[in-house]
Amino acid sequence: MSMDFSSSDIVSEICRLSDDMYAHGWNERNSGNISRFVSEEELRPYGSELEPKRKIELTTPFPALAGKSFLITGTLKYIRNVSRSPKTTLGLMRICEGGREADLLWGFEDGGRPTSETTMHLGAYLERSAIDSRQKYVIHCHPASVILLSEILPCDEKIISQALWKVMNECIVIFPEGVGALDWMISSSDGIGIESAPKFRDFRALIWAMHGITAVGDTADDAYGLIECIDKAADIYVRLMSVDTGYRRLLTPDELRLIVKSFGLRVREDWLE
Repeated sequence: MSMDFSSSDIVSEICRLSDDMYAHGWNERNSGNISRFVSEEELRPYGSELEPKRKIELTTPFPALAGKSFLITGTLKYIRNVSRSPKTTLGLMRICEGGREADLLWGFEDGGRPTSETTMHLGAYLERSAIDSRQKYVIHCHPASVILLSEILPCDEKIISQALWKVMNECIVIFPEGVGALDWMISSSDGIGIESAPKFRDFRALIWAMHGITAVGDTADDAYGLIECIDKAADIYVRLMSVDTGYRRLLTPDELRLIVKSFGLRVREDWLE
């Protein structure tokens, strides 16, 4: 007898993650989205429940992902409702041969479809999993402090990364590669997804100017915690720059180098100048 996928740890984890993101104020209305790669081994206990229900057309083909399955939030769905109604707000899909369609195996029971930013999710997974075989999660949301940061700093990865590193001691330890940045583009489009994907070869987090942030991770905690850290550092930076006391204490390049040495980090040396 097969198990109930709705009661699985996989679904429960995305429900908890959705609640945490909404509680942070990162996902107003139907903003933000989540996806998780689900291996065949993880799906095996659910047997016949996960037979194909219908086809879903992908707006960008991903032939390299044929046979792989993803649990993903739906378009126009509210993150705050995921834990209340997972069978309508989430869908489990398996990419078909050729990568132009996916089989819906579970969820989207009200006729829903995957998020309009599916191209970004699949592209981010494809690029990051080539570097990290444990890669599972892609999370996108709209933290106010991160959006503000993108509006007071140029869209320059070195400048943004330095700003975050210098205001909070742990930042360079948590994301020593820095943070990626993409200048303004139309949201919910294939274009922004296609432009974003290569960034995840170098970064685990990507800021979209005047829009939000996307992070990848091996676990929900990895991706969520990364956004949480960047959001806090962005908030500190924006607050610090908004006051003029005649004195601002930031970590110096030499202090950053000491942290790098103490933790054995690999950091671009020219980003410490």
